[in-house]
Amino acid sequence: MAEVTKKAKGSKRSGKLEPIYEELAKKIKGYVPDYFPRLVKEVFPMEDAKIAMELPAPAEEIARKLHLDVKAVEKKLDKMLRKGALIKTEKDIRFPWFLEQWGDIMNANPFFDHERSEEYWELMRKWSSDEKSKEENAKILFQMRGEKIDASLRVIPRWKAIKDIPGIMPCEDVREILKEGEKKGKLNLTRCPCRTVTRSENCTVDEGTVPWEGDCVHFGALAKYYSEVLKATPYLTAAHIQANLDRQEKVPFYHMVPNFRVVGALCNCSDITEACGIA
Repeated sequence: MAEVTKKAKGSKRSGKLEPIYEELAKKIKGYVPDYFPRLVKEVFPMEDAKIAMELPAPAEEIARKLHLDVKAVEKKLDKMLRKGALIKTEKDIRFPWFLEQWGDIMNANPFFDHERSEEYWELMRKWSSDEKSKEENAKILFQMRGEKIDASLRVIPRWKAIKDIPGIMPCEDVREILKEGEKKGKLNLTRCPCRTVTRSENCTVDEGTVPWEGDCVHFGALAKYYSEVLKATPYLTAAHIQANLDRQEKVPFYHMVPNFRVVGALCNCSDITEACGIA
């Protein structure tokens, strides 16, 4: 794995905002003109922005239109994918269509922190604390899953608090959830993206935290994306992840899962009110 590097301290990109950044920002659902265009500029240098603007066209077509070498375009696309700036689907590579994709994917991976300025983190904090953005993100998640529910997350009790209680349902036992996830597919860990952005008084994450010693558990297709597209974390066993969770018993935290029948992720948050991006 690559060595984790420290975050950039100052903004690398300032001055006039070129129109392309507003055009790209408007592709994101829940567009907020006050900070979305500037956030896009922080993520995409100009040449990257021009390439992203042509997506989901294939690399060969983009290279031809922008008069670039195909291999150079492919290399840039690969880097943008690995840092989470773009999204890879079964069919093609795309610009993210809602900001939660950046919030979850890009901020969980520390290997590109050195390219992110303090302005980037400040803009992310503004987005994550915006109530309208939270509502919009929750609606999008529900639409994606095709389910209408009243809460985006539900809390699971710590297993030590329920271990002596008979008749606990598997959907309420974090150990069973992890075992079932391992049985059905892949598991891995990343650092908490919400905590990385918010850095509130009660909820913070150390700079350069290594993903596979992190707080967020991913299952199945989501785990595959973190390991095989972002290349940010290896696949891990349920036992490894449970040991990681056991180490957190000394501090207050909550097990939370999306309020859907199929568990795709397990959050372990120490401050739901201040840090969580969608709770």
